[in-house]
Amino acid sequence: MSGGKWDYRDSGACDEIFDMYPDYGKRGHSLAKKARERNPFKDEDISELVWDVFCLIHSADYCFSGDTGEEDYETDVDYFKNKWLRGEKK
Repeated sequence: MSGGKWDYRDSGACDEIFDMYPDYGKRGHSLAKKARERNPFKDEDISELVWDVFCLIHSADYCFSGDTGEEDYETDVDYFKNKWLRGEKK
């Protein structure tokens, strides 16, 4: 199905704000740096945090739509929690 659980509103909003498609994937972690550089929220930390939230929503969308497995989503949740909630920001 290629996502669509939330009618693509999440990826559309991310593209509008960051001019990038939200996806951790293989390149996603390096794209967080671009999100900081683009800095649409005029605060680099907030811009990166919002980018990561969009990536997490995208991961959930693909999982809940059956495009990826729960283990992929759980990996992304763990990455997000380690980075933002457990103080292991990379």
